[in-house]
Amino acid sequence: MSFRAVDAQATLFSEPASDRVLGHFTRAVTEVTQSAAETPLGAVKAVLGDSRDLAQILPLERYTAVITSPPYPNRMSYIRELRPYMYWLGYLSDGRQAGELDWKAIGGTWGCATSLVAKWEPNPGLEIPWTGFHACVNAIKERSDLLGRYVHKYFEDAVLHVDSLMRVLTSGARVHYVVGNSKFYDVLLPTEDIYASLFSAAGMSEVSIDRIRKRTSKKELFEFVVHAKKK
Repeated sequence: MSFRAVDAQATLFSEPASDRVLGHFTRAVTEVTQSAAETPLGAVKAVLGDSRDLAQILPLERYTAVITSPPYPNRMSYIRELRPYMYWLGYLSDGRQAGELDWKAIGGTWGCATSLVAKWEPNPGLEIPWTGFHACVNAIKERSDLLGRYVHKYFEDAVLHVDSLMRVLTSGARVHYVVGNSKFYDVLLPTEDIYASLFSAAGMSEVSIDRIRKRTSKKELFEFVVHAKKK
């Protein structure tokens, strides 16, 4: 799971283990294929772009619904887990590229992104519209300046995302965001409440929060769906 050199003669699996892995994989593929045959078909399009500036890649006032789950502000790096596959598939050619890609992502802090977060400064003209946000960030900073900056940057990026989202939604469009709260030391970060405040500040109505499940981590951590409607 790294870019370090390995012994070319090393064997990943013994032959019986390889057979077992292949068997599990074949059964999984068969099950997915059979399920897909029963699924209604539709047009699907993947678009490469920055979610903080959706109007650059998507048509304006077109979309009637958004169902998504953005990265949680818990310093989980998706690129860290995916980099071996992206390397094997040719999307990355060295380790630093993974960190540079993570820096472009909302909530990315792996590799060189960590040092960039440490030097990042808030935009004085951009406010997070949730009462108590600065007190929460400052409480985290007392234990870790890096994590305090990380949380602040995450929600600045989220503000930019929601503002750009409004430009591509039609009137009456509904959004549903699956998010998870976080805990840094003894500071509970109510991600669901902050997203709800972002939608309200952007002019959306019918903002509500549903708690959907307990996560398999700290007892205070849950997943929520934040709903809203564009007026």
